[in-house]
Amino acid sequence: MTVISEKIRKEGFALKRKKIVAAVLCGLMLCLSGCAANTAIIMPEQFKDITDGASLQSGTVAENSNFKLNWDAEQKNVILYDIANNTEWSSNPSASEEVRYDEFGMPIKTHPLVSSDVYIKYIDSKSEHQVTANSYNGAIRNGKIVTEKIKNGIKVIYYFTESEISIPVEYVLRENGMAMTVKTKEISEGSNKLIEVSLAPFYCSVSNTAGDSYLMIPSGSGALVYPKVLSNDGESYRQEIYGNDLMVTEYDKVSNEEEVRLPVFGAKNGNKALCVIIEGGAESGIIDAVIGGSTYQYSSVYATVRVRGYNLLRNQVYTGNTIESDYYTDGINGTEFTVSYTPLYDDKANYTGMAETYRNYLLGNEQLSKHSEKQESFSVTIYGGFMADKSFLGIPYTSLKPLTTIAEAQEIITELSEKTDNSFSVYLQGFGNTGIDLSKLAGGYKIGDAFGSLKELNSLSDYCVNNGVSAYFNFDVLRFSKAGFGHMKMFSSAKTANGKSYYPTNYSVSLRNRVPSDEYALIKLSDLQNGINKLLDKTQKWEIEGYGFDSLGSIAYSDYSSIDSWNKRSMPTEVSKAMTTVVDSGKKVATVAANAYAANADRIFSAPLSSARFSVFDEDIPFYEIVFKGYTPMSSEAINISALPEDTLLAAVESGITPHWSLMYGYDNAAVNINSEILHNGVWERCGKEIIQTVNELSDYYKSISDAEITSHNVKGGVRETVFSNGVTVAVNRGDTEQESVLGTLKAGEYRIGGINR
Repeated sequence: MTVISEKIRKEGFALKRKKIVAAVLCGLMLCLSGCAANTAIIMPEQFKDITDGASLQSGTVAENSNFKLNWDAEQKNVILYDIANNTEWSSNPSASEEVRYDEFGMPIKTHPLVSSDVYIKYIDSKSEHQVTANSYNGAIRNGKIVTEKIKNGIKVIYYFTESEISIPVEYVLRENGMAMTVKTKEISEGSNKLIEVSLAPFYCSVSNTAGDSYLMIPSGSGALVYPKVLSNDGESYRQEIYGNDLMVTEYDKVSNEEEVRLPVFGAKNGNKALCVIIEGGAESGIIDAVIGGSTYQYSSVYATVRVRGYNLLRNQVYTGNTIESDYYTDGINGTEFTVSYTPLYDDKANYTGMAETYRNYLLGNEQLSKHSEKQESFSVTIYGGFMADKSFLGIPYTSLKPLTTIAEAQEIITELSEKTDNSFSVYLQGFGNTGIDLSKLAGGYKIGDAFGSLKELNSLSDYCVNNGVSAYFNFDVLRFSKAGFGHMKMFSSAKTANGKSYYPTNYSVSLRNRVPSDEYALIKLSDLQNGINKLLDKTQKWEIEGYGFDSLGSIAYSDYSSIDSWNKRSMPTEVSKAMTTVVDSGKKVATVAANAYAANADRIFSAPLSSARFSVFDEDIPFYEIVFKGYTPMSSEAINISALPEDTLLAAVESGITPHWSLMYGYDNAAVNINSEILHNGVWERCGKEIIQTVNELSDYYKSISDAEITSHNVKGGVRETVFSNGVTVAVNRGDTEQESVLGTLKAGEYRIGGINR
């Protein structure tokens, strides 16, 4: 995609015509003067003093009781050697394999990207186009490599001479493997602008022809990609970690897809596997994959870091056409991007072992803890109301329309409690000043008058506490559409990479474009803590047990008001600080579809149950649930508003997280105009009996696994089998035909549970 500079945008096409003429004349001059086929590389000034002698000799650079970190000076390669298993792990997967031959008996050459530790993308200063370069061609063959010994490892500087860019990478030995780190402040560049750095593109890979192998990609709940040959170049996959940056201008949206919530991925190859965790700078990271390319011979998944602020611009030209261009900041943000690699073997060499490794990492870094409360048997979201369109004497206006009052919510909760005899959790959504519609920050920090009084809410809270029901009142503390309490869209909102105000919006599912009436602002990240403090101050008399934050833990964005917030950098820190403040005040915290940095909440509602379901994915797996089950209580997406409610229930049973329903006491025809699926198919009178029946059927199962972890999960065709730490086993047939399982024959859509002590 062409990058148009600020100068070109201001001065129009006159400057562009001059450039075209200059380029043509330059080309003619080159042709007249003649070009040698093998022109010598002209070394940029900054690289002239770099010599081949500035490098370590081959040998071990670090060692502990489990591993050795070796440097191969000839191949310019860092190798992790596992002492106990006598296994080498290299960024070049073909290095330890036998030479392959094509149909004519000639050796098959390894693609240079497969032999590269670093892959970069930059803007060429002359053409203003995006260009890529790999370290094998750009630094090893046509550039320079410099190494130096560091504590517990080696530092390798890759000088991409022709690109005028150098990338320093630190390789550090760990007790359980190795870590690679890029400190973006140490990157040097000439006239070209570096955009992205990818680490070890084929370290975590499997051969396209391998058996008993797969890639694990954490899209949504998680996905598996089996080895295959698709085409010459194969297909690519890319998703930003923690979701797309909401401060990058989005002009249209084809679909709503599950985001990457966890900064971890892996690969299994027979009885060996590799678990890769992005430990530092994940918020600025991207997970990439190359799948099924015969040119590469391998399918791989790897981590990329964006080093510059970014925005997408759309310009209207005099012909009526539209030009889209990428805008990048002049400076590089200071990120320490650290990726760790942990080898796994035998019964740990699978995605369950990867989930355990990642969970242990979170526990060891105090980003996760085992909650004392057990997971309930089910949960519900009860919706308050919305802003309905009305008119008076032809003058349009909006008015708050309640679908459920606080008294009616207590009526629903009471009936569920009495008729199920189960503990459950309740999420009160849209009970603020404007219901589910965005207006002032946090719904104005108050209960909408149409829903009831604080006295009624406190009465509901007392009932919940006395009857084992966990209740949470939702506040949106990130998004607002109207000024209030010192927050104004122009002055209190986050800024884009080009320093402009930008207001995201919802998208019409049918038209796939923006809904201007749904436009909102995102709070400056530096103001988030003030908003939390104001919330606690305004709700001091609220006796409800917990506060829910739907947007706080599930969306991520940059704020170019401060360099510390470029490329979503401060998002995890600010969210963690906000959640800690609420917990310290004595309230419990619930999040919705939480990213990893917000997953240590008291509860997670709407945990993802599927991947983004891209065409390259072969299986969805409950990787997200395996990581957190037994530590953070979780509930599923709302079953009754799902496109496939039966399958959503089966997915919840399979992963052991509680089923969840979306409810309202009554319905109003004005809700038809609401651009949301949440206010449909959830009227209590119509679906209450079915919910109660389902809850009672599953009661023993969910009580038995309330605090159990998942120790094993397998996919066999359409049958999925889960084993919990207390011995309970569940087999679910999510296929279309009758199939065998460890618990006997299952019809399509059937589940069976074993190991419960009744």
